[in-house]
Amino acid sequence: MSEPALTKVLIVDDSQTERFWEEKVLKGLGCQTFTAEDGTAALKFLFQEEAVDLIMLDLKMPRMDGHEFLKEIRKNTDFDHVKVIVLSAKNEEEVIPVLAEGATDYWLKGSNVAVLKSRIRNIVHTIDLEKKIAQIKNIL
Repeated sequence: MSEPALTKVLIVDDSQTERFWEEKVLKGLGCQTFTAEDGTAALKFLFQEEAVDLIMLDLKMPRMDGHEFLKEIRKNTDFDHVKVIVLSAKNEEEVIPVLAEGATDYWLKGSNVAVLKSRIRNIVHTIDLEKKIAQIKNIL
């Protein structure tokens, strides 16, 4: 059985600075990254380009915000396997609604980066296990 491919991560944030920072963190964890500046561009990417394993999603963006984007991808069963970490500069009061909308995890921007890295590592580990299970099912 072959090793799972690199975890593919789509970064969705209207801030170029944030996208750059997130790319640096994710590449440091061995992930392959793609970027989109808002939910509309991210949906276009998902439907036309490449399958991803994880989405790092900002909530407050122009055209289509993170809430709308999350609702759209959760309507489509093709994206059921995709994990989503919501990143927000707001407060923790929005954690429960975002998780109810289908996010996998939540990180408050400006919080401890080591915590974010640990959460990403845990999700990437889960993704790798899911890929291995899928490979085993294909063999059987």
